[in-house]
Amino acid sequence: MTTSSNQKRTFWRNKCRRVLAEHINSRLGFEIPPDKIRLQPRHEDPYRWHVADHLKPLFKSNLSSGSVGNFQKICHALKAPDLIEAIHPEALQNDQHFETEKQNSVPSSSFAATIQTFEKEKQDVLADSQRLCEKQEQDLLSAQVEWEAERQKLQEEISRWKDAVSSYDLRVQ
Repeated sequence: MTTSSNQKRTFWRNKCRRVLAEHINSRLGFEIPPDKIRLQPRHEDPYRWHVADHLKPLFKSNLSSGSVGNFQKICHALKAPDLIEAIHPEALQNDQHFETEKQNSVPSSSFAATIQTFEKEKQDVLADSQRLCEKQEQDLLSAQVEWEAERQKLQEEISRWKDAVSSYDLRVQ
């Protein structure tokens, strides 16, 4: 028995709706019927989508007009924790088509926001570490120059003492 392309599309669209509804329930605790799930949530919907840049085109259309390939990509991407994420509407600071820049679009409690925070902190730590290494290197070079100057002075003083001892020995003999 073969399935028609319409049956296949219906199967994947319904599966995609179910998977998205389960994701919303697991992330936000809202039980939304799969047939009420939207890729472009309405203003009154209790969720929004934070989507990786390369997947954003999939969320520009409605589920009812999507393709089997799009549904499969969405289902696959939901398995990765940081590609598609349901978030609270309050997390959005600029709701131009319910999409904002990556920095502003995630709530502080979301996994993606935590990753962003850690990445920024990592960059800050790396920059601080680099500055500290450069300062230590500069301090070591300065100390090396000072020690070399001190060694040179002591070497000259030793030479003077050797000369003084040699002259004294010549006089004593």
